[in-house]
Amino acid sequence: MPERSFRVIITNQTSSNEGFTLQQTTNHLCGGEWTSGDWTPKATIKPGDSGGLQSESDGFMTGTEGYVKYDVIGPAGRAGMIYIYWDNPFYGTTHFRFVAAAEDVFPDCDFDPPSGGSSFSNPPALGFDIQFAAYKSGTAGGATITSPGDLVHFVVGPVSFAGLIGIDKNPELDLALVATSTSSSGVFGNFGNTGPITLTLLSDATPDQWAGRWGAEGVDITIRQTQSTPPLSVTVVDTAAAPPLNFTQSVTPGAIGLTNLPRSPWATFLEGETADPATRSALAQASQAVIQEAGASPAPPLATAKRFDSIVGGQGPASAVGPGGTSRVGRVLGTLVQDRGGVAYLDNGIALRLFGLSQSGTPAGAEIQYQRLDPHGDPLLSRMLQFIPDVH
Repeated sequence: MPERSFRVIITNQTSSNEGFTLQQTTNHLCGGEWTSGDWTPKATIKPGDSGGLQSESDGFMTGTEGYVKYDVIGPAGRAGMIYIYWDNPFYGTTHFRFVAAAEDVFPDCDFDPPSGGSSFSNPPALGFDIQFAAYKSGTAGGATITSPGDLVHFVVGPVSFAGLIGIDKNPELDLALVATSTSSSGVFGNFGNTGPITLTLLSDATPDQWAGRWGAEGVDITIRQTQSTPPLSVTVVDTAAAPPLNFTQSVTPGAIGLTNLPRSPWATFLEGETADPATRSALAQASQAVIQEAGASPAPPLATAKRFDSIVGGQGPASAVGPGGTSRVGRVLGTLVQDRGGVAYLDNGIALRLFGLSQSGTPAGAEIQYQRLDPHGDPLLSRMLQFIPDVH
């Protein structure tokens, strides 16, 4: 079984009279591989038909990430397009995004967007929409989540829907293409006067933003600033673990913290890539160099992966890695370093992510995602921790 997968089911709910057909134009995996069998994206999805796609991780401590684009063809020709993106990393947050647009949409991975921001604005009336139908959790016996209120956090807009799910090993996202004449404008219900909640990873977080006491059911962590390196001291009390965890650890946020752990998952990852000690050493040295460079001058994941490949390309031992091996390591490394100061890795398979919380664009505090994985990448616990004020 892969350590991560992500499945998407697209149902064309338009009728033959409405005449909308989905015609694939692009599919791309930024990480992982397509699941064997009939799981590559279908070329065409006609009215009344469904098409499934699924990608999965292709190595230890890896996830899967990708996107697909379909043109929507109506009686008068091309009516617009839909874009679907998913990311299910080994460490991190399972998330996805889907968009209906008149023109093209910039991909979320393996792409450096030009200056000027998004490739779409609020579109004209399209005559169709891509809608959330259900989310099925692969770690909860296939339990179906059909309401955004059931999701951990969500973002809803006129042209896109994005979800943050915590971590889910083998999820399924069900989507539906509908004609706008049959869709309801309030498909996700009434969000009230306060508007939807948005979480943004604080990749440029400073130690003082991390500091404080944070907790949720079964988990209590206290983070203190130090005046040295590492800059954080983290005390974890996790009574949901068996046996319970209670320890204090000095932490440097960012990917460097993952590679510096005494029982480093990164070292285990490199062992899975090659049995040759000289090659592992070369890959480890290149990893450290890239992480240090990324800390001083942040770069997109694709640029980080290319930089890693360029470093190991001139080292003889690296040639012992199998076909695509260094590229796979580079892709994983690129994903890890992009979070920068917004992530902290601890012993016992624990990762912390610091999110800024806003509601209708207004800052509303912060939360920490607490994630604990077993050595095989199975999620043991995922909690969103709230700040606990120090009341005297």
